[in-house]
Amino acid sequence: MKYINRPITLLALTACMTMARSTKADTTISTFDTPGFSPPNALYASWSSATVTPTPTNYIIGSSGGYGSLWKQVGPINAAGNSNIVFDVTLSSTDTNASGKIGPIITLTDGDGTVVSYRWYGRTLGNHILTGSLSNVAQSSDNGATNNTGYLIVGNPANLDLSSIWHLNVELDPSTYGGAYTVALNDVKFTSGSSGVSTGVCAVVSSFDNLSLSGTYGNWTTQTPTANSLQITASGFGGGFRGVTPAINTTSDKTLQLNVTLTAPSGANGTLGPIVVLEDGDGTQLRYTWYGQNPGTNLVLTSALNAGVVAQAGSVPGFDFSTISFFHIQLDPSTYSGSYTVAWNDLSIIGCDGGGDGGGGTNTGVCATISTFDNFFMGGDYVGWQSANEVSTATSWQMTATGFGGGFAAITPNITTTPDRTLQFNVTLTAPAEANGKLGPLVILEDGDGTQLRYAWYGQSPGTNLVLTSALSAGVNAQAGSTPGFDFNSIAFFHLQLDPSSYSGSYTIAANDLSIIGCPAETIQITSFSYNSSSGQFTLMWTSDNGATYAIQAGSDLSSLTDLVTGIPSSGSTTTATVTPGNATKSFLRVRKQ
Repeated sequence: MKYINRPITLLALTACMTMARSTKADTTISTFDTPGFSPPNALYASWSSATVTPTPTNYIIGSSGGYGSLWKQVGPINAAGNSNIVFDVTLSSTDTNASGKIGPIITLTDGDGTVVSYRWYGRTLGNHILTGSLSNVAQSSDNGATNNTGYLIVGNPANLDLSSIWHLNVELDPSTYGGAYTVALNDVKFTSGSSGVSTGVCAVVSSFDNLSLSGTYGNWTTQTPTANSLQITASGFGGGFRGVTPAINTTSDKTLQLNVTLTAPSGANGTLGPIVVLEDGDGTQLRYTWYGQNPGTNLVLTSALNAGVVAQAGSVPGFDFSTISFFHIQLDPSTYSGSYTVAWNDLSIIGCDGGGDGGGGTNTGVCATISTFDNFFMGGDYVGWQSANEVSTATSWQMTATGFGGGFAAITPNITTTPDRTLQFNVTLTAPAEANGKLGPLVILEDGDGTQLRYAWYGQSPGTNLVLTSALSAGVNAQAGSTPGFDFNSIAFFHLQLDPSSYSGSYTIAANDLSIIGCPAETIQITSFSYNSSSGQFTLMWTSDNGATYAIQAGSDLSSLTDLVTGIPSSGSTTTATVTPGNATKSFLRVRKQ
């Protein structure tokens, strides 16, 4: 997702508007509730003989195996003005071989018979909030994580008449998995603007910065703490544990997110299984597994908290999500017997509106966005990158080239930060398989006097979205300026580069976002506001950070807030903007940091 939500300030404005410009709210396709959804018009393939359980809150299908689908006439639905689809689905099976193979699918048919299918292949077991742009496969997420969503659009969305949606097909493609599974259909809807899903950080279980485990077991005997990860090199199953201080207080409707990097020879492909175990105050343990991963890329793995499997019973029945006191990390290499290295980068609980602390929280917010790359062009390109090959889209900047190349752009206004923050680069690499392990994205930051720091992530593979991070203080000097040392108070330019190493073929790099993260989650406060009855406009002033960018959202109720104005640059410690809300009698306004 392009934006990371932050704590917000909300202003209710009632009975004082003179303009009526409507704001699009979410449009429900189906809540799958009974009565209402059940029975569908038809069940097909394996679902025609499946065990079906309609409930007041969802529709549950237990299949003995194989592809299955259903059809329901839901129209006419007018969803004009929406840009995203959000599907809430829970996948379960007693066979762990199903994990990573099950593909939920939503297919829509409009009034003239145009059919478009939105597909999320290769999902793990558990609850998933699957989102996707109705037109752009790059804009998708799974429980807030953008890595490896498997999202695919079949058909031409441009021909789908959103003002006249008539039919809904829900399908499940289990790929090569042939066993039994259960799918619970919870909700599917259209949204506009952002995905409408809460993805903010609730609490950080561990950032793994300069951290050592309190104890290890199995085949883990040594550990290597670094400034931004904990690295374990071993062979065979192993694990370790550490206390969470203070204990985390959260709820079971949130999502566990693990950022991990796996390194091993190609013989380990499809065998590595990262595992997290959470333990509450009375000793009850829940296990979260992501079996069958490949080495070679950074992974952002997620699981609904309520999908954890009991690994150990405590003194009190049930898991107490209000007292998460310990965590275990483990690696199960399955049939692979060789050496591997696992770098544990971050373990967090996400799904909060703007990131509460939840107990045990640390600095996880966006300090400044260097570039969102929306409708962006470089200031100049060099070596193998040619300006004629630049492609600017609404959400990314793309370059197709061969060999080493780079480009640069100015940062306006300059960014002020500190070296204890983290650089985060969201990038997608596309190339044939022979480029595996050879592509090296680089970012160079340049201060006001010309000093440059280089951040490199060599040895990446194409085919997945990557979220690459580096401590700002870890940058390597690439060019000396007129003043010794790098001035983090005046970051004035950035460069993007790609080093393909020994790979000589064509590649495409899509830059999605470049940000500095690691700031404390501060509250944005609206300090003053005024209303002009002649123009129907409100002028707001709020507390802000240097170098930050803000958006104002509006809606007639709290569930329909959408972006009204975006890209508002900070004016310093306070920022002011004038907007026209969209309801003649009542609107809510919200300021958020982009």
